[in-house]
Amino acid sequence: MALLALPNNRLSVLLTKFCELLDNENFQSLRLTCRRVYQQTHADAAVRYHYKLFDLQIDLDHKSLCILLHLVKIPEFLKTIECILFWTPDVLPLRPSTRRVIREKEERDAYIDSSEAVHLLAECLRYLAVAPILDMLQLSSSTGHHLLLAALDLVQFPNPCVEVWIEPDMLLKRGYGEFGRSPSSFARYLSWISLDETTPSISCGRYSTHYDSMVDRLEADSEDEDDEKEEDEEDENEEAIETEQKRRIRKAIENKRAIEQGFHVRDYRLDQPQIASFFHGLSSVPRLYLDGCDEFPRLRFCNACSDVFVYSIMKVPFTHLTTLKIRDMYISGGRLQRFIKQQAHTLKTIEFNCTTLTDGSWKTVARVLKSISGLEELTFRFGVYQKAEARRVIPQPSAYGNTVDTVSFKTRTNVQRCLKAFIQFFSTSKYVREGPYQVQELRHRRTLPQYYKVDLFKLPSR
Repeated sequence: MALLALPNNRLSVLLTKFCELLDNENFQSLRLTCRRVYQQTHADAAVRYHYKLFDLQIDLDHKSLCILLHLVKIPEFLKTIECILFWTPDVLPLRPSTRRVIREKEERDAYIDSSEAVHLLAECLRYLAVAPILDMLQLSSSTGHHLLLAALDLVQFPNPCVEVWIEPDMLLKRGYGEFGRSPSSFARYLSWISLDETTPSISCGRYSTHYDSMVDRLEADSEDEDDEKEEDEEDENEEAIETEQKRRIRKAIENKRAIEQGFHVRDYRLDQPQIASFFHGLSSVPRLYLDGCDEFPRLRFCNACSDVFVYSIMKVPFTHLTTLKIRDMYISGGRLQRFIKQQAHTLKTIEFNCTTLTDGSWKTVARVLKSISGLEELTFRFGVYQKAEARRVIPQPSAYGNTVDTVSFKTRTNVQRCLKAFIQFFSTSKYVREGPYQVQELRHRRTLPQYYKVDLFKLPSR
């Protein structure tokens, strides 16, 4: 009682000194002793938990949004928040879905689409609107687009710091609510568009060490009985779930065999007018991130990658696109050059991450990049690939060092210097698949295409 009788300024100093001697568990226990101690240790908690508050991850459910509202109401915590990642756990069991799992998913989706969720998130955003270092609100989920953007619109959020992940397939299935119908109305809140056109089967195919086992487990599980069935489950629902599971198994096996032979999923196309119209409404967004379907080159051609780029991206009249990042994507070299030329007057940052040209050469792309006078940052990350072999015409100076997987250059001068050397000493090496990819190559040697990896090198310091 004598401790609590101290004035706030002296109590705060004393508690700060005392908290330095406590571990996290005892510190939390001290904060819960009474309301006044709790309020006087907010600043200490903000310092101690800075690494958690700096980059928050919030589920889009009622409980998590209430926790977020509690955090942002505390000024000491609000000052430390720079990024918030909103997401929803994906419910995709390998075993046939039970009624319990289906019900949980339906309840979660119903809450995300409710006005209650919009108003609760809007209350959080009213506080976040004045957060001094808030830089990004990221939605990394196939759902929740309407919830986040409707809440932003409700409070007229002043800071365009939102990154949304767009899956064209989900856009066709769910529509993304009002955001899907009128994207231009919400474009002022967006700083990034991250487009992910990966199909579930290809996503598993990326990490091929698990792909065969996944199909095997699907086949085995389809023969097992579901131990978690509720007694009141109707027979017709059981049959529908089992039929859907068998369809998924057949489709997974079909896609797996197509990929092994160097083809994308043949009937997966993303050339619908609805997708093109949606991205046309986001022409004012300054940053674009394209995430393709495969980390390592093994396909001759990818329908999804091509459709997204040709029908949805190239036709968008971006007004001030400053950043372009392309990852794990099969893309035409000629079309990539045309798109870069179209945006050359505004582009400042470009990154290629595991990007594969289905035609053309990276040397030609580099010439186009060199013509961009305002390009301030250029990165080739984890390798870039092409179909044509290229041998070095001029010997590379020994000072340039060995081949590396990643190079990054900042400032206009360094970018121009990099591209000049890249073009002058351009060469490729035969790309050899490893692990399960090597097994596939031996099994389908005549059908899998041969790709070449561009030799990247670091420039010597002047």
